[in-house]
Amino acid sequence: MSTTQIDILDEYEAMTDVFGDLYPDVPVPEGAWQGIETAQ
Repeated sequence: MSTTQIDILDEYEAMTDVFGDLYPDVPVPEGAWQGIETAQ
């Protein structure tokens, strides 16, 4: 995995944390961002 890919994954994990804080009743699946990364 390249440094850019790691940075992107870190960013997606941070986004997951933000969504979790904003919407605590809505679960965010572990691999929620994988489809977005693939589509880019």
